[in-house]
Amino acid sequence: MDEEEVKRRERVAQIVERELGTPVKITYLDDFADGFTAARVTRCDLMAEGRARLEGQYILKVSDDPNDRQNEAHRLFTERLIPFADRRVPPLELSGHDEQLRVDIYKVAGETRGVRPARVATTAVSIDALSEVSRELLEAQFGNYAGGEPMTVRQTLEAWMGAGFFAGQKGEALREARRLADIAGTTFAFSTQMLPDPVSVLEQDNELSGETEFVMLGYNHGDLHTRNILLDGASADEVAYWLIDIAWDGDAPLLYDHAYLETATLLVGQELLRQQLPLEILQDCDLRDPRRAGPLGWEGNVRLVESIRRGKDEAIEALQPARKVSLRHQYLVARLGAALNYAAKRKSPAEQRVTAYRLAGWATHLLLTEYHPTLLARVLADAHQPQTSAPGRAVAAVGAKAAAEEMAEQVKPFIADTQNGFDRFLVVENGVTHEDLARLPDHRWSVIIDLNPDSETTGLAHGFDPETAEHQIVVSGRHGAPTPGRNTVSWLMAGGRERLGEQAPPDFRSWRSTYQDLVREVLERHSRNSVNRAAAVMCLTAGDEPDQRAERVMEFIDDLYEPPVKVLRASPGDGRFEALLNVFADTGALPRPERLATLPGAKGPIRFSRPWLADLEADLVVLHSQILDEELHDQAVDAFWRGRPANWLDLDAGQDVPRTLQPSLQAAIADVLGRQSSASFELFHAPGAGGTTLARRIAWDLHREHPVLLLRHYSLDTVERVDSVYRRTERSLVLVAESADMGQSEREDLYRKLPRPLSQGEGGGGGAGPIRRTGPTGDPVLLRPVRLRDGVLGHGEVRGEPRQPVH
Repeated sequence: MDEEEVKRRERVAQIVERELGTPVKITYLDDFADGFTAARVTRCDLMAEGRARLEGQYILKVSDDPNDRQNEAHRLFTERLIPFADRRVPPLELSGHDEQLRVDIYKVAGETRGVRPARVATTAVSIDALSEVSRELLEAQFGNYAGGEPMTVRQTLEAWMGAGFFAGQKGEALREARRLADIAGTTFAFSTQMLPDPVSVLEQDNELSGETEFVMLGYNHGDLHTRNILLDGASADEVAYWLIDIAWDGDAPLLYDHAYLETATLLVGQELLRQQLPLEILQDCDLRDPRRAGPLGWEGNVRLVESIRRGKDEAIEALQPARKVSLRHQYLVARLGAALNYAAKRKSPAEQRVTAYRLAGWATHLLLTEYHPTLLARVLADAHQPQTSAPGRAVAAVGAKAAAEEMAEQVKPFIADTQNGFDRFLVVENGVTHEDLARLPDHRWSVIIDLNPDSETTGLAHGFDPETAEHQIVVSGRHGAPTPGRNTVSWLMAGGRERLGEQAPPDFRSWRSTYQDLVREVLERHSRNSVNRAAAVMCLTAGDEPDQRAERVMEFIDDLYEPPVKVLRASPGDGRFEALLNVFADTGALPRPERLATLPGAKGPIRFSRPWLADLEADLVVLHSQILDEELHDQAVDAFWRGRPANWLDLDAGQDVPRTLQPSLQAAIADVLGRQSSASFELFHAPGAGGTTLARRIAWDLHREHPVLLLRHYSLDTVERVDSVYRRTERSLVLVAESADMGQSEREDLYRKLPRPLSQGEGGGGGAGPIRRTGPTGDPVLLRPVRLRDGVLGHGEVRGEPRQPVH
């Protein structure tokens, strides 16, 4: 005990002795202080000389405010809320003060040994207790209300926080909290959600601040948090509790106590868990969806908030059912007021004040969303560039670390290496697109339900290569459900499969009759074969909330597994998806995002994994989207002028000399490609005439519209590699092959082995020659520079011929 505390206790003893008129010994037993109030609350033992009127164990409250009117507040509260106060508010046995401190002593009926604040009770006990406190207190307040009147939102807040509080010390403290949160504009970012800045909105005359609603008035506790609720651990028959430290001595709008208790519960959770309060917890509480996945450690706090609201709602339903609508509005305003009051407490840690300010922003967001959507749209449209909350260097460091810990905690059920008893499901809606979607199937899922009929062209399956996947994946559609096996991921195309002719159902009713039973069958079969009884679902939505099909899938999962099923929702368009991928990468569950190389495809760019490209490049040079980045590290910038062939950097920079033959030859090749026809172009040229450079120039000019390959050397696997590019892109391609790398026999072998006719083209660098084309096919053009000896054929002559079957 430090010297300051010793002196403090000496002053307390002097005040008590003066009031009792006799010396007294105070033994301090349990400290109930919580950091949310200037008061110190302690269980103590009083032992006085002679027959003093106080002897035994009591609850001692010491306030640093000698003008504290708690004595008067306690008297008025107990008088007005009879009979509730007789049972639930302990008698105030002594009250005294000096110029620095005020001391109040309460008597709790029965033994005090089992008494403890609700904050340190188990979650199960606290859930029951807070529900009872919420219901019984509000029933008493309704039964003894002090009337009601129309009030604006600003007037209601002033009734709780003081008249003109924005212009006073509380207003200064709120602007200080706003600066701690690094908020400069009319909005701010909380995780992935843009929220209106409460101070900016409330300081203005607008639809919210001037809105008038009927408000019920009554007698509030004023400082109701889990340290001021004492529980009797010895009681087995009922929830025994007492309320202490009454703070307000006048009537005010009701429901503030319940909002303040809810706010305190969330802030205590942040303190105990040492984690920043996640946005998902607020969404879980207000959407009332037990399947929404917040971090596992916060489940108890969510249930505590639910219990407070449950008790409140039961009291409203029983005593004020005709005022449910107005009381809902009043409760949202109370949540705003309670959060602002916490944010204005300058003695609280910066992290707590910042979180309280965010809670005020969330409450403002709910009010505007439900009652003033036009004002919300205007605030968001007029907002300055938002900044993520970062209250100073120390708080910013804490916040960044807490945010990372929050996300890591939230994805725990989905991490493949965590043996936590969860089956993991991925549900993807129609319309979900993102360049990194193809990374997700590589994760260890139990079942994938893909509701996108164009998944293989624009969705989850677009660019995904099952041959390079770490896990075995079985993909199926309407015609046969995948049979789950050991270490096998079942991927069900449950929204149609356009590529294979399975039409997408036009509406939910059609989907239900076509796919619903199949989805249920796949999920039930997996559940039967799994030892896990818990489930975690990642649902990727095209909008803010899941559509009917995704909701139905999650209902099936919910029925098959023990509650609560963890559901993590994300939309690739809101920034949250990238954050999830980063956390997955940090944990090693997925590789880090890689900007994969692409080739032109019939329905857009086709991404290719590095292993697949590496296999192709054993025989071929692939002109993919990242070819320039690769060459930038490999080539000397002036090597072209020293005699080596032009590389792609040279051609992209236009350092080659234009050739008169290029326009006609390139137009002829483009015409063949455009008609999905096949042709063979041989470009005859003398050594040094630039035939190789011309062929590369044409290849470069065409590579953004068609796949282009250059032959390194011909092998037994070349035909399969060329054909695999066509199969993946479904677009006619160009193959450039020097005659030194592909002789006549290899050329015939290529023709013979390709599954479909191959368009061929060959050219060189010089004057134009005759060009002949073939009939339509769906395969590539072969462009083949042929180096000749002098006198064999004219300089720069081009010969084109159709592909003929070789027998």
